[in-house]
Amino acid sequence: MNKISYCITCCQEIIEIQKLIPHIQRFKRECDEIIVEFDEKNGSDEVREYLETIENITLIRANFDNDFASFKNKLFDYINRYHPDITHTFWIDADELPHHLLLSYLPDILDGNPDVDLFWVPRINTLTGASAEELDYYIQSQGWTINDKGWINWPGDMQGRLVKNKLSIRWNGVVHETIQGAEIYSALPQEEYLALYHPKQLSKQIKQNELYNKI
Repeated sequence: MNKISYCITCCQEIIEIQKLIPHIQRFKRECDEIIVEFDEKNGSDEVREYLETIENITLIRANFDNDFASFKNKLFDYINRYHPDITHTFWIDADELPHHLLLSYLPDILDGNPDVDLFWVPRINTLTGASAEELDYYIQSQGWTINDKGWINWPGDMQGRLVKNKLSIRWNGVVHETIQGAEIYSALPQEEYLALYHPKQLSKQIKQNELYNKI
């Protein structure tokens, strides 16, 4: 039987992580696990204290040193060393929220596609926290598209997140990291019920872009 590890990296996203973990716990199977990697160097005490109160998760502490791939690969190292029974990892950023049907269908998706190393998952991006004019200006400046639902770059923003646990598969890239080493790929249909929700406030998006530009 396939066994999934939900891998989450977090730093200061207290509101988001308080939504994400209970959401996954509600819809995952009992045999699957949640592993959270907390940025001990840059993370907030509020996030750390919250994570320490959560039952039925594995909490790993590590330092983020301006290299996203290296930070995430520490989770791969931990799983391969201590949880070799894990067959697949599903990577979720702390500020994302997977549709509940996506979580429910994951076991069947894996069972029906045993040869696939990496699944691409659709993502729904939204941006709030400013006037319509400010949002429109920023979106145009980035060369993004937006539909009548307020979804940015939909359809089209596909994320490589559902991965077979193999020693040859690793994250690569200091910024905008991607999975490398997969040989057989597949993509989930670009439907809302199979997507990751990714809501962002404009101020946080700008701050994040500034961080990326410094790395």
